Amino acid sequence: MCPSVRSALLMMDTFPDLVPSHFLPLGELVEPMAVDRILHLQVYRIIQATGQFIDDISVRYFQGIHRWFPIISRRRFHNHLVNSPASPTADLSILLLSICLITYYPSQTSAQLADQESLYLTARMLFAHVQAFIPASTHLIQAGILISVYEYAHGRRDAAYISIGTCARMAYATGIHKVKPAPGFHDNEACLAAEEERNVWWGIVICERYCSFLTRNHEQFSSHIRYNYHAEIAANAWQNFLL
Repeated sequence: MCPSVRSALLMMDTFPDLVPSHFLPLGELVEPMAVDRILHLQVYRIIQATGQFIDDISVRYFQGIHRWFPIISRRRFHNHLVNSPASPTADLSILLLSICLITYYPSQTSAQLADQESLYLTARMLFAHVQAFIPASTHLIQAGILISVYEYAHGRRDAAYISIGTCARMAYATGIHKVKPAPGFHDNEACLAAEEERNVWWGIVICERYCSFLTRNHEQFSSHIRYNYHAEIAANAWQNFLL
């Protein structure tokens, strides 16, 4: 077995240590709260294996890639983390892991930290697992987009094209491609949510264009969807994304 695959499987194998099987019968795995709790513990442990904390990856993400690719509302993201009653939802946990993946640059001098390839494979496998348990959501789509961006940046063109195609279909299923600006003030929660979903859709459109151009002759799913809004957002809403 490839060493990276073996490492990824070991990173995913957190059930025996964190949630002993006699404490959580298999039937409970279909319960949303159980899935949320287990995945949160897995993701938390994986992030720890990179030598980071959630605050570290959050700051690095919003001061880095988010500046030129704002598909996540910073305010809403932190509100979701802070206001989670117990464990974050499964889709938010996988989004955290994707943020960890795209911002992770392991030190060359530390052999104890997880390598990028293992982290990538782990994120891909957990993303697929979450898709099997919960319906498509904005957080899950955002996670998929970040995975696709990572794949594109690391020369995995076909993988990036497949990942962004999956995101496009999830967005279509949730109706994100049809979201219109919400009426009211731009610091209103409904307005921020609408602007975030619009940015998510435009993130998909942009990524799919790049991936289809590089892979050549691949059809663009997003080109079949009609939309009549522009990518620009109001100044106040933009500040809520960037600050």
